[in-house]
Amino acid sequence: MDAKTADCTTEKPLTINNIIDINKTDILKQNYICANLQKNENEKTQKNKTELLKNENEKNNKFIPPLKTDVFKYLADYCQKQNINISNNNLNNIIDKYFTYYENTEWRDNRNKKIKSWKLKALMFLKNNHSYTNYKNLDFAQKTQQTINNINNFVSCMQNDF
Repeated sequence: MDAKTADCTTEKPLTINNIIDINKTDILKQNYICANLQKNENEKTQKNKTELLKNENEKNNKFIPPLKTDVFKYLADYCQKQNINISNNNLNNIIDKYFTYYENTEWRDNRNKKIKSWKLKALMFLKNNHSYTNYKNLDFAQKTQQTINNINNFVSCMQNDF
């Protein structure tokens, strides 16, 4: 026997079951390879997407100013949540000052750094340009006024006694 016939005799004889088993394993191998390729492609595309987004953000690291309506909605919601009593006219005046200031400074802060969060700057502008009169402060103001009146009454009584 030569080497070629020896190899043929060691293999299993071809039967329908052997062919089906071979086809099943081939199909499983192909599915496994396809799944791994798909997984690798998904990972690559996800990495590519994140890299592209990073590159775009680095290239376009440009601050986009908000619209006046966005600032109004944000501050109105904030005032409502904090029980800050402010009229729409006063809020619009504050927003106009806010836009005038930051448009003149090309949307930079007082340290000449580019603004990253317009919402934070809008809140700070609101706090610096509006005297808050919420319900708690009104109660405190009424109590303070009553205390002042009581002290004045006490002092006037003391002056009458002498």
